[in-house]
Amino acid sequence: GDSATYVFDVKNTGGIDLADIDLTDAMCDTVPSRTDDGDGDAVLAVGESWSYECDHTIVGGDGDPVHNVATVSGDHDGGTVSDTDSHDIDVLNPAIDLEKTADPASGTQGTPITYTYAVTNTGDTPLFDISVDDDILGHIGDITSLGVNQTTAVTAEITLGSSPITNIATAAGSDVLGLSV
Repeated sequence: GDSATYVFDVKNTGGIDLADIDLTDAMCDTVPSRTDDGDGDAVLAVGESWSYECDHTIVGGDGDPVHNVATVSGDHDGGTVSDTDSHDIDVLNPAIDLEKTADPASGTQGTPITYTYAVTNTGDTPLFDISVDDDILGHIGDITSLGVNQTTAVTAEITLGSSPITNIATAAGSDVLGLSV
C-alpha cells in the first residue's frame, strides 16, 4: 500500500550524442517523466545527465523484496545503445503481540494481583518506543526497542476489590519508518 518513488539518472557516458531517449520500468504505475534534461534540448549530449521519476504503489504480488529493472535506450547515427539497472525495495511487515497474564488468576478481596505484559516483536523489522498501557491501571511502562522475535515483559500490581476486574491492555510503538505499530 505504500507508494515508492523511483528516481532515475541517465547519463551519456559514450563518445557520441544520443537522441530519442526512452526510459522504461515495468514497476512504474505511469510512464517515467523527465524532471531535468540538462540543457533543455532533446539531445543527450556526451557527459550530460537527465533525471526521471515515477511512482509505484506496492502490492502483495510485487514480492519481497520488490525487484524492478529499468531500461534506457537512445539513438545515434550508427544505431541504438541501451543499458539496464535494477533496484530492490525491502517490504517491511511490522507486527507486535501483547500477552497479558495475571498471578494469581483469582483471589479474595484484598489479594494482590500481578499482571505481566509480555510484548513480542512478531514482525520483520525492529520496533521502537513501545508504550504498554492498561485501561484500568493506566501507563504500565515503556520499552525502548524490540528486535525481531524479541520479547520484553513489564509488570504492574493491583489489589483485588469486591468486583471482578476486566481490563484491556495495549502495546504500541513505531517501526523504522516512524509508522505506528
